[in-house]
Amino acid sequence: MDNQLIRALCISLLCFVGPKATAIQWVPIGVGDLTIIIPINEFTESDESRATMLGIDADNDGVRDDIQARINHEYANNTYLRTQSLQMAATYQTILTATLNSAQINQKISDIEYINACIKKNSSETDTGIGFVIPKQLNTARRTRAFLVAARNAHHEEGPPNYRTCD
Repeated sequence: MDNQLIRALCISLLCFVGPKATAIQWVPIGVGDLTIIIPINEFTESDESRATMLGIDADNDGVRDDIQARINHEYANNTYLRTQSLQMAATYQTILTATLNSAQINQKISDIEYINACIKKNSSETDTGIGFVIPKQLNTARRTRAFLVAARNAHHEEGPPNYRTCD
């Protein structure tokens, strides 16, 4: 069952990268007995921020500063997409803190999927939600691996997340 979850997470990670994502570098990541190759995208994150798991969040709002600036720029005229994308980024960031138990990680993953479903339901824009946030949030091999391992371990210990539909 672990490999099925990892494959599903990998497929969602790679399929939702989005049409605007251009890989500068491809990096193999091993999780258990599965190896995936992910795109590492270049954007405005500083080397200092990139060197840490959580990056720089100077205003302590739970969203890395470079992602916050990118979301605010991309969705300057769309409050709904800006708000939802920032919430999604904050939720990914919370998982990367490595302070949550498995039930909490499953809840956060469910929250991310819920936000994504609502964005897709309420927006006609194509490069939104997971497709916009993942390449920015999980932009290093270390961050991507940490997320995948946390999700796999949570699934192994607690079972799959309880997904909700966007009503």
